[in-house]
Formats: sequence, C-alpha cells, structure tokens
Amino acid sequence: MTSSLNPPPSSNPSNDPRKSGAALGKIIDAIGAPARLRAKTEAKGARAGVEAQSDATRPEANADLDAARLEAKDALRAARRAEMRSTKFEQANERLTKEVEDLRNELHATKKDAQKVRLKRAEAEKAYQELFERMRVASAPPLRPDPYRVRVQGKRLEFELYLAREALSPDTPVYVFQHTMKTGGTSIRSLVYNNLADKTDFELHDIPKEHPDFRALYADFYDRLGPEKQARIFWVVSHTASHIVPYVGRPVRGITIVRESLDRVLSRFWYPMRVPRTLDGLRTFYEQMSKQEMRRGSASATKGAYSNYQSRCLLEPYYDVARELPATCGRPPEADLWRERLFKLVDETYTLLPNDRLDDSFGRLAATWGWNLDQPHRHRVNQWRPTADELDPDLRRTILGYNWLDEELYRRALERNPLEDGAAPEWDGA
Repeated sequence: MTSSLNPPPSSNPSNDPRKSGAALGKIIDAIGAPARLRAKTEAKGARAGVEAQSDATRPEANADLDAARLEAKDALRAARRAEMRSTKFEQANERLTKEVEDLRNELHATKKDAQKVRLKRAEAEKAYQELFERMRVASAPPLRPDPYRVRVQGKRLEFELYLAREALSPDTPVYVFQHTMKTGGTSIRSLVYNNLADKTDFELHDIPKEHPDFRALYADFYDRLGPEKQARIFWVVSHTASHIVPYVGRPVRGITIVRESLDRVLSRFWYPMRVPRTLDGLRTFYEQMSKQEMRRGSASATKGAYSNYQSRCLLEPYYDVARELPATCGRPPEADLWRERLFKLVDETYTLLPNDRLDDSFGRLAATWGWNLDQPHRHRVNQWRPTADELDPDLRRTILGYNWLDEELYRRALERNPLEDGAAPEWDGA
C-alpha cells in the first residue's frame, strides 16, 4: 500500500539525479571547452616562449657552466696540491725536528767531550811541566848557587846599573850590555855582577821590556839620575839598554850577543815552556803574521820578536823600526839602507859576541879584563824544542826570510874579533 505522503516515483527521465548530473557536466564541458582551449594555447605559447628563450641563453649558460666546472677542477687540484704540500711540510717538519734534536744531542755530547779534552789538556800541560822540571833538575850540573841569580831572584826590576863609588873622568867609557832576549845574555849578566858587585854600587831599576816610547822613557830616566850619578855610571845592563846610549855624555862601549836566527826563533817560540808547541804551530804563526803585516803595515812587539829582532833592538833608539822596517818575508826595497845603518852603528859602538862561541868569548873577556870565571856560566837550553836541523825547507826559508838582517848581523859577528883593541874597561873599580 502506497503512502499518500510520498509521491510516486516520476516517470520523467529528467527527474533522475544521475542523468541530471551528467547533463550538467555536459553543459559545463560545453561552456569550459573554449577556456581550456584558450588555456592550452596560452600554455603552449608560453612553453614555446620559454623554449625559445632557453635556446637563446643556452650557449651562455653552457659557457658559465663550463667555466664553473673548470674553476671547480682548478680548486680541486689546488686543494690536492695544498694537501700534498701540507703532507710534505709535516714530513719535513718532522724530519727537521728530529735533526734539530739530534744536533742538540750531538752538541751536548760535544760539550762534554770538549770539557774532557780541556781537562786532559790541563793534565797533560801539568805533567809536561813537571816532567820538564824533573829533567832540568836531573840534567843540571851540581854547581854552587850563582850569586847573581840569588841577588835578582823574584825581582822584576830588570834594569841593572853599576855605579862607581866616585865620579869618573869624562873620557872614561860607559859599558852597555844590550841583553837581547833569547840570546844567552843571562850569562853575561852573571859574569858582570860576580866581578863588579863588590866594587861598585849595584842598583836595580824598574824599566819594562816593552813600552810605546822608549826614547822618552830613557830620556826621563837619565835626567832623573842627576849629574852626580850620571858621572858615576860604569856599566848598564838591560834588555833595553841600547836606548840609553844616545843620552850618555861619555864614550860608550856596547856589547851584545848575536844568535843564529833559526836557533833564536825556535828558542823564542818554545818559550814559555809551560805551553806545548809544534812546528806546524810556528808555520801557522808566520802565515798569520804575514796577513797582519799586509793589513797594518807596521811591526807590533810580537811580530818584531820574530822578524829581525836582534837588529831592531840596536836600531830602535835611532829609527822608528816598528813602522819603517817591515816585518815581511824577504829583503825589502830599502834593504841596503837598513844594512848600512846597522853596520855603521855596530862598527862605531858595539862588540858582537856569537852565541855559539860564548865559552871562547868569556875566556877572552876574563883574560882581557882580569875577571874571575870561577862561576861557570849556565846557558839554559830547552831540551824539549826541536833543533834547526828538524825544520823542513819551506819553514827554514820562511824564518830566514823574516830575519834576513839578523842573519847578516850574525855573519858579521862571526867575521869580527869578539874583543877589539881598547875594549877592556879603563877603570878597575879600585
């Protein structure tokens, strides 16, 4: 039974909702078709524009892209190189760190070794000195003490003055012994003292072995003696006694010992004996001395002691030998002038005693002057130094070249009679 409240289903198809929806869709489609078409057309046009724009900018974009790729590759290479350098740097740093550490260890070990060497050297020098002293004592003859050595022992007042007890006549000569170092002069000092000390007033004065201006020093010393003592001067003995010769107002009889150059240089170089020396050290010394002479152009006291020193001691009171007589190997252009000056001075003032003939010279002195030779002279020789025969030819030529004038002076001493007429003292001290 059908209810009156619900109308019966319509038989009109248009009333069917599904059909109505479909119809509505068609209507919408019909209405939207032009819009879609228009949208599609616009989209296609837009796409075409984009594609056209893209085609226009593609080469530039590709170039930028390629450049970016190249930069990226360069950056990558640089990063790899930096990494490699960093690795190498770290390796080098590690290697250097290790080397520095090794060097520190070596330096530490070297310092220890150097300290050991210094200690051993000090021990060796001490043993050397002790051994030399034992040898010296063992080889020394059993002589009675030398009064002269007892008198001057421990004193550095090396200028010795013998004054007569009364004024001497103006024509009485003054005897001057120029004691050139390392020529055996102590023997003459002893001979003079042992024969004159009890007949004269013996005085010791403080005059140094080295001084920048000996001329002024001796001029002042002679003035300070005063006329009374000047008139009583009989003998003067010193390492620098030649400097008093120009100031003495009376005749002067000079005496000096001349030693062969090779022997004297070896004796000088090996003194003081507490320092070990070698022939190589002597050769190096002359090489360094040659370089210094070329730079300075003058002879210092040290250089002068190894270059014509015996001649310099006689010439220095009259000439500036430190500057004018070069300390070089071989004869200088002024060799004839220096030879003439030296031989003229020697002929006028000095008696030359060859060092290797001292025994004969002492005998003649004693016989001529009536002196006593009871106390034999002691010529000290360093038995530890080499002799001239041990020098090689080059070093021999070097020493003789630096002492060419001393060699001529030594030959002069051999040629001349050690005691010429009138050399004996004219005052007997009575």
